[in-house]
Amino acid sequence: MNHDNATTRIIPGRKPAADPDAITLSLELPARTEGAATIENSSSAASTSSTQANLEPARVRYMIVGEAGRGGMATVHVARDLELLRKVAIKQLSDELRDASPARLRFLREVQVTAQLDHPYIVPVYGLEVAPGGAPAYAMKLVTGRTLFDYLQETFRSYADGGQPDEEHSLAARIEHVLKICEAIHYAHGKGVIHRDLKPANIMLGEHGETYVMDWGICRLFESDDPDSTSGLGLSDNTGGAQTEFGSVVGTPRYMSPEQAQGRRDELGPLSDQCALGLMLFELVTLKAPFAGNNAQEVMHNAAAGKRQVVSHAFESRAIDPPLRAIIERATRLEPGQRYANVRQLADDLRRYLHGEAVHALPDSAWQRAQRFVGHHRQGMLLSLLGLVALAALGFIVLMLRHEQQAEAVRTRENMERDLIEHVASEGDSLQLQLALVQSELESLALAATQLVQFGVPAENPSIYWSEDFLDAEKRPADYAIQPGTGHEFSMQEAVWSVAPGLDKSTLRPDVARLDHLRSYRDTLLETTRRSLGGGQYANGILGLELVLEKGLFMRYPGRIVLDERDPRESDAYRTMKAEAKSLWGTPFADEDGDNVLLPLSSPMRAPDGMFIGALSMEIALDFIVYNLLRDDDGHKLILLDGDARLLASEDVLKPAANGQPAGLLTPFGDDALRETFRNNEVGTVSTQFLGRADIIAFDHIDPLGWILVLVAEDPDGN
Repeated sequence: MNHDNATTRIIPGRKPAADPDAITLSLELPARTEGAATIENSSSAASTSSTQANLEPARVRYMIVGEAGRGGMATVHVARDLELLRKVAIKQLSDELRDASPARLRFLREVQVTAQLDHPYIVPVYGLEVAPGGAPAYAMKLVTGRTLFDYLQETFRSYADGGQPDEEHSLAARIEHVLKICEAIHYAHGKGVIHRDLKPANIMLGEHGETYVMDWGICRLFESDDPDSTSGLGLSDNTGGAQTEFGSVVGTPRYMSPEQAQGRRDELGPLSDQCALGLMLFELVTLKAPFAGNNAQEVMHNAAAGKRQVVSHAFESRAIDPPLRAIIERATRLEPGQRYANVRQLADDLRRYLHGEAVHALPDSAWQRAQRFVGHHRQGMLLSLLGLVALAALGFIVLMLRHEQQAEAVRTRENMERDLIEHVASEGDSLQLQLALVQSELESLALAATQLVQFGVPAENPSIYWSEDFLDAEKRPADYAIQPGTGHEFSMQEAVWSVAPGLDKSTLRPDVARLDHLRSYRDTLLETTRRSLGGGQYANGILGLELVLEKGLFMRYPGRIVLDERDPRESDAYRTMKAEAKSLWGTPFADEDGDNVLLPLSSPMRAPDGMFIGALSMEIALDFIVYNLLRDDDGHKLILLDGDARLLASEDVLKPAANGQPAGLLTPFGDDALRETFRNNEVGTVSTQFLGRADIIAFDHIDPLGWILVLVAEDPDGN
């Protein structure tokens, strides 16, 4: 497709980095082409005129459908990605600040740094955009859930109401969130980036247990020449030190390290972020603010002096465990050199605490080591006290070896199942992406055909071949011949045109002349299909392309002799398109000769006012998809099912049976228990023997097609 009107462009860094993975910044907005738009409000998108002289309309990538949140500098919208058919988040600099250079620089810093931090606990960025008003914006993954601040308030309320927190809000669960944040920040430090504004309000907890570090707007590249782009901005604070401040001091007072609160910006580094993590850990453990104060100034004063409150619980009378208290105190010490050497060491000490091991922040005494040893080896100590030292030692070793073997077997099994899930999910994502590209290209072709029918200029010398021309050897297209690999005669250059019974072709000839311009769009669709589906038995995998206009004009490609003069407007597929607003994938079926299994895809053609113009449909050879996209190099078997767990595609399905029809097409896959598992889970693994051997089946749902991709691997532990 033609993307000359795209507004996003790649801007290289100002200087080459010695490390190819190093973070680079180029604080410039992408160029904006006149008339192009990448973000569109849903209410205004419907009113866009379709009568432009250029038949290629400006492409709209994102359609805003709602607002997720609003802050002092930016607004986060919920938008629909019209190309990839998913919901995303669009963060846009507010109109009041779009011309303020410091705000724009901070915004661009945030998106460029976040986009280069590729980590599971950092929200992925999809692209830098320019809003219709000129304000910078960027698209990122839409995270649904709540902030760590909200989670902290839920824990606080469970105690304030006289109860105890549930398992989700337990101390161990709270520390697990800190561990995930530590992983993300340690990764960012390895890339040369410090966050400088770590606080619960900047941590998102997803609905499925995800943890994301957000808002990198005042981050800094340490050991670099990158200037600070946040000076000159100021925001009022009425949150008792929980609000980000700008100026000579940047960050949130309640979670600032002493050097950050004192404005010693040249000394800020990874240890400053570590102190902020320690202060967040303090609040999650004690359920009270790390620094006391009635206003931001008092909180800032205590933060600068390192006057943290005592590590004690706000509600419980029992003391905080000494090892946990020691971890908090070491991470938040006044002098950076007395803290952990890096965030990874802080995380390792937290894991030791959760596992009941000695922590480096508070090493065990000899007596404590003995107690811990006895606690870990109670059975061996009991046997020793009974005088069976030798037997106990031998039994203990045997038990430990057996336990380790069992644990290793469990780990091996879990790793194998995880690898299978990741593999089938990767294959499913790839298949979904390639089919989505083909679907998008067909929709573009349908849109172009709609505009040509309504507003196109007839071609001066159109190449038109009516159905009766293909019956005459002298009038057929020059390339009409038996095509290699198919055994059938047709033209790859020309289409065949026909009209409904009773209509005069001459009255519809102007429409055919207008649609002659569709050739380049058709060739783009064919090329996209060839690239997406990967070559194979046919040039592009498309066995048929059909255009049906409501007025009674029909086009079929490739051009061939049409013996069936039925009116395609009477078909069930066409009636379905008249009631639909978007393109649809149909159910695979075998062709009349039983040579191919075809996968139909149809798109309605509608005028801007919603009037139905016609439909454009295509049929893809399913074996084209199987042999190019469902072949596994690891010896596993990939099978494609529909939403009811019926067979759509596999190498076995495409083998003809005795009657010439593909064997097993649309037959149920597996037993009732297996199909129930598919219905109740989006992704997972199942051990089964329904194929006559012990297998592991990994599966993943392919949305929005509603299909299921299955990977069958032999179970090494089966009999």
